[in-house]
Amino acid sequence: MVGILGLTGSRGFLCFFVLSVIINFGILAKAKFQIADYIPGNKFPNFLVDGLLGELLSFLLFWTLFYGLVHVY
Repeated sequence: MVGILGLTGSRGFLCFFVLSVIINFGILAKAKFQIADYIPGNKFPNFLVDGLLGELLSFLLFWTLFYGLVHVY
């Protein structure tokens, strides 16, 4: 959504990061902060970091694709 809105640079990354934290907090709240019941092993930090990094790469890929299509053609 941030890429579609055209937020670039540090504002886009900051908005992306804040939205990701809010969504992850919502997931944790929905699981009543007992994430170990849903994830095997003690991988709580990996749940947050891996999700954020995977989403960040998708955000960068989509943003550059959208930006290239709109501003080049």
